[in-house]
Amino acid sequence: MLEFCKQSVAAQRHEEHERNGAADQRAADERRNIKSPCQPLAPDDVRHHRIRSQRADDAGAASGALASAIGSIPVLSVDTNVGIEGQTSFVGPSNVDAAKEGGLWAAEQAGEGANAVIIYGQEGDNTSNMRREGYQAACDEAGVTVLDALSGQNTTDGATKTMEDLLNAYPDQIDIVLCHNDDTAIGAMNACKSAGVDDMIIVGFDGNASAVDLILAGDLIKATVAQQPYEMGYQAVEAALKAINGETGEEVINAPVTVVTAENGQEYLDSLAAMQG
Repeated sequence: MLEFCKQSVAAQRHEEHERNGAADQRAADERRNIKSPCQPLAPDDVRHHRIRSQRADDAGAASGALASAIGSIPVLSVDTNVGIEGQTSFVGPSNVDAAKEGGLWAAEQAGEGANAVIIYGQEGDNTSNMRREGYQAACDEAGVTVLDALSGQNTTDGATKTMEDLLNAYPDQIDIVLCHNDDTAIGAMNACKSAGVDDMIIVGFDGNASAVDLILAGDLIKATVAQQPYEMGYQAVEAALKAINGETGEEVINAPVTVVTAENGQEYLDSLAAMQG
């Protein structure tokens, strides 16, 4: 049996309780388990030959937890590639390609001769670096001048301060703001509104419903790059089944993304609601 479960902290504690009280039953079961998000591998999991698929919000912690499982069970990383040598597959979007799609959309809206700034995430963070690379590649390809790239500290308040600094440094010069995530985009929007700027193309990343609501309301956030969680989950289970059956799968399985705009925003929100039941 292949089981997929998304566990909260409480659920993890419950699982630990079950593990201590029902080890013999689980040994008989020999279940194959795909779990998300990131949680430590217990020795019991390895002994009972479970498959782990980790959604690694903390790539460093996930790497340490999963490294011991390599060679004993198939290991899949989902959403974020933790980069463990020997992992079975990574299923998720290319942050470089996804950010590039968002950047190209913004460049098309702004037209020839546009100027952009990039507000990236934490300094040195791999995901932030990849999204920044994708935005820069889009601007280079479209002929958009990147005036500056600064960290927004991955928060709304941090991005607000960064955007204030950028508006002061480049008054009346910025056409596009390319942001690490939707919180960053909201921070940039807040700074623009405080400065009386009402003509700006702000692009977020993550496809949060709050950002899409702002897009549909005609606010300064014009787009967000959204992952496709349903498709990503489907691809992960497919890869896990191949691993169970001894088939050789792809090391990297790229999941699709969508640039959500005013044109497709309501459809996107409806699809999120349908997935949530």
